[in-house]
Amino acid sequence: SASLFLAMLLVVTICVAVPLVVKSHDSDGREGLSNYEMTSSGNDTLGGYNEKGNEGDEPTHHPTLQTTPNPSAPFDPVDLRSALTAELLMPILEAGENRHRVRGSPQNQAFEWVKSSAWNLNGTMLLTDWISGSAEAVNVAETIESMYNIDDIPNQTKLVLQQRLTTRYVLALFYFHTGGEEWSNNAGFLSNSHECDWSHRDGNVLLGVECDDGDNVTSISLELNNLSRSLPLEIYGLHGLRTLDLKENSLSGTLPSTLTMLSDLEYLDLSRNDFRGGLMENFGDLSSLRSFRAEKNSFTGTLPKSLGNLVLLKNLKLDSNGFWGSVPEEVSSMKELTHLWLNDNGFTDGMNNFCLEGGPSLAVFYSDCLGRSFPPIVPQEH
Repeated sequence: SASLFLAMLLVVTICVAVPLVVKSHDSDGREGLSNYEMTSSGNDTLGGYNEKGNEGDEPTHHPTLQTTPNPSAPFDPVDLRSALTAELLMPILEAGENRHRVRGSPQNQAFEWVKSSAWNLNGTMLLTDWISGSAEAVNVAETIESMYNIDDIPNQTKLVLQQRLTTRYVLALFYFHTGGEEWSNNAGFLSNSHECDWSHRDGNVLLGVECDDGDNVTSISLELNNLSRSLPLEIYGLHGLRTLDLKENSLSGTLPSTLTMLSDLEYLDLSRNDFRGGLMENFGDLSSLRSFRAEKNSFTGTLPKSLGNLVLLKNLKLDSNGFWGSVPEEVSSMKELTHLWLNDNGFTDGMNNFCLEGGPSLAVFYSDCLGRSFPPIVPQEH
């Protein structure tokens, strides 16, 4: 019995001493050894990325590329692709409350697409031909297989990669978040081409994305294209956006609070959708705005006083909604405003500032003034 006890003790000791080997699967379902050890809780150390994608799962580590190479395991570029992509996209992923871990969510779909479009299965960067500075691009391609920490990437290369991947992620997320599979015209979204070429021209009408010379997205025009669902809050990641034209679609929900972070936005057209809720109190932070159209939606509430901060605004069209209360006096003091539509709402006060002699000089103004329509007939738009 003593010898049997010693034999059992030896087996237990060996089992405890053997490190845990974890199998991983790449996107083709092939099985391989993970390049990273697992924590005792079963979560990997790849920046807290949880492959189960269950909603509410929280990372066990700050999302940095904290890796523990397993000397007995071969290099696994699939693991590194996920880790490096998550690290480079960390600010925008965290802004989205890390929903990219929720399997099947728009954020998850966008993350997986960006990952697959950025790296080959062998770990080589696919976007290097489109990155300014060939030396830095080659550096990425040469060092990817030995890279265990994002700090190993040169700073300039890192910034370029972050900008490029963030732009592609936000555009891909916009596609999935607005029912892209059902768009009338996908305008080249999610194609293998450069994201600045995601567009379709029909005569004089350009549908899709436009960029400046620095590959910054400056315009998204997708009017009458069967967009649905809602706008993602991560849209603020398109910092250089100047035009957002989404009129005549089926978008709904409330406006994302981050919309006001698009400080370069000049033209915003959300008309003829089904947006609900009110305008954000800090809507006036869109200080570059020159035209805002939101007629024929389901907006409600009172107008924020911060609208008066839109000193460049010339065109404000809010008719046919559910706004109510008093029109803020600040709106009547907007010196550049020439076209204003407030009719077919529930406003009860404040319109007379525009109706009475001595008020702002407006070329076009429609509202309910002094209990009557002014002018009595609203002309058809062309």
